[in-house]
Amino acid sequence: MQLVLPVRRYLTNRHITVPEDWLTACIDWVLSEYSQNKVPFIQEQVYQEWLHADLTELGTCCLPPQIQDHLSTTISGYFPLQSQTQAAREKADRMLILELTDGTTVVEGMEYRPTPNLSVNLSPGTKVLVYGTIKVRRGILFLTQQNITVLGGKVMDLLEKNDQRNTLITALNTQDIDSQEQPRRYTSNNTQPGTNTGIAGARSYSNSGASAALPTTNEDEEIDFFDDEIFESGFDQDMALENELVQDSADNHEFTEELNLENEFDEDLDEFMSQM
Repeated sequence: MQLVLPVRRYLTNRHITVPEDWLTACIDWVLSEYSQNKVPFIQEQVYQEWLHADLTELGTCCLPPQIQDHLSTTISGYFPLQSQTQAAREKADRMLILELTDGTTVVEGMEYRPTPNLSVNLSPGTKVLVYGTIKVRRGILFLTQQNITVLGGKVMDLLEKNDQRNTLITALNTQDIDSQEQPRRYTSNNTQPGTNTGIAGARSYSNSGASAALPTTNEDEEIDFFDDEIFESGFDQDMALENELVQDSADNHEFTEELNLENEFDEDLDEFMSQM
């Protein structure tokens, strides 16, 4: 089909790659649905169909393989991706978290710097173009205003699944609230325990130990919550807690063995005294 080449070139100029059979079928559908057969019109209609297509069904791939396995790396290029779930932000002043896919690989995108073109109103299935040199930590893309553009679109199946998911989460959260005990009363110094809270699609690491590690600043001074050292602090706190639990377990095991030996000694001594 003579229209395939110009339409494919149009998509390639937008850094989009699609399967050949999908492209051919899409062009046929556009020709059957619309009376126009001008190349620019068909190019734009095929692009609009791609915006509303599910990339996981197309099986496209543009991200490097095993990108989630790298502790710290960077990727460079143009990566058309699809938002899989409703974008989530834990608080108004916290970063936005997106679940993204190229059609094969699923990663997370984190609002590394304030990015006005990203919001919680992004629908599941929205297409975005991530470009330039992007920092990646543990499968999380660090997004800024300079390396992501929202292209648009949505996927109805993902919208329905996301609505069902949110309904279930809301129901579960309501049950948890109803079953909670009365809140504890704290002393007048307002000391409260560390928390680890979050909502679907959002991550938050916070505890009393981690807060002490944050730099002190003036009220008007901006804190870089995404500094590498602070970014690692949450993981370091988790590892420290895990090591402490392991050590406690080892100490308890050693104490139990000593107690058993003492009990055996007492029994042997009682038996010996009874025979005298």
